[in-house]
Amino acid sequence: MPVVQMTVIEGYDDATKSRLLKGMTHVVLSVMAAKPDGVVTMLNEVKPSAYARGGVSRVPGPPLPSGVEVVRGFAQALLAADSARAAGYLGEGCACTGAGGAERNPLRMREWLADLDYADFDEALTEDGTVVYARRKRGAGSVERFHVRQGRIVDIQSWGGAA
Repeated sequence: MPVVQMTVIEGYDDATKSRLLKGMTHVVLSVMAAKPDGVVTMLNEVKPSAYARGGVSRVPGPPLPSGVEVVRGFAQALLAADSARAAGYLGEGCACTGAGGAERNPLRMREWLADLDYADFDEALTEDGTVVYARRKRGAGSVERFHVRQGRIVDIQSWGGAA
């Protein structure tokens, strides 16, 4: 039964702490042959006044959005034809390839895909951010893969859309 403990500064909301606890469990399960219900994760919270780095008290930084939140926000901005907001979800030099491997402009996905109405998402933690698979409601095999790093989409691959 692996037990994982982490200490954080007080101030994170319950949703962020829940994501962190689940992420800690996923890390253990990706390395050890443990049963999910046998992995114990705990967050110990300390008051900002009881924490210092370099002799200076600190406050918690903002949490990153989940990869799914980033992808949903990007798709909603594209559907609303708000290119400026959609661009805010993209990392610098975001690479995008469509069906058949053709390079595409990610801000024009709405033009070359039948729809961006996603049925569900799968998110996987990686050493370099998260990977989100988004399955569209219409069309078998209609999937996009988004690589999200530090809250920005850095790579998109699309299968099942118009070439």
